[in-house]
Amino acid sequence: MSPEEILKFIVYSSDIIPKYNEDKKIIEKQNEQYFLSSLFHTNIIDEYGHVIGNLSTEEDELKHRMYNYCDIWYDMQSKIFSHFLKKTIELKKINAEIVLQFLKNTWYGANIEKELADGNIYKYNWLQYIGPSLESFFLKFEKFIQGDQSSNLYIQEIDSLSLKIEGMIRDMIWLANIDDFHTFYFDKNKNFYWRNINQYLKDQNIFRIIPENDVYFLEYFLIEHRNLRNRIAHSLTFLGEYGIYNMVILFIAILRLSKCLVLNKKNN
Repeated sequence: MSPEEILKFIVYSSDIIPKYNEDKKIIEKQNEQYFLSSLFHTNIIDEYGHVIGNLSTEEDELKHRMYNYCDIWYDMQSKIFSHFLKKTIELKKINAEIVLQFLKNTWYGANIEKELADGNIYKYNWLQYIGPSLESFFLKFEKFIQGDQSSNLYIQEIDSLSLKIEGMIRDMIWLANIDDFHTFYFDKNKNFYWRNINQYLKDQNIFRIIPENDVYFLEYFLIEHRNLRNRIAHSLTFLGEYGIYNMVILFIAILRLSKCLVLNKKNN
């Protein structure tokens, strides 16, 4: 496979991320077989023993079990993909330059223009924001492959990229210009607030921009079960969460969001 074919496989393959409908059917079948367990609602406990949620409805129970099932996918895919990426780097099929050039030809490389309050126009593209972290990731991973054991944590890269995804999705929504799907809201006093990634991914309109399986994957990884983005935003992560496994799954998320269509508003 050529470098472009490898990257397109990561971006477009339906086999590289969890499948919502398949997981739902599996868990529903399990619930039929072990129906008594669904009668007992449980609390969600964090690492410190705090109750952080309650599975009070059958829908909550179903989604929680689906996320638990995703853990099996995560354990397998993170190991398989980190090994796969290691091999592509060793074979000089993939590196930071190749990835950034590939992403330059997606909407990440398109310049976006926004008018500021003072009348000035702010021009930027998302490759400017995520490029440095991707370059740093590859530099560290290549050093690790070469035997540098000090390069096995990706703290700055994971912190930066996991938080940037909210802004990327916000711009996808803005560029798509979908009626009744807004990036902001006003409170009762007419004060302006940006919506956040939790609200974006829970809005049914998101499926008009991001495919269902990708939304399911992003929810599981960033804002729900593994909750990486929110844990990072509130400094609740452990050092072990900054290893190669979370880094490669985050890399998959970044690549896959590059395929999402952006329409109507002008971008250069």
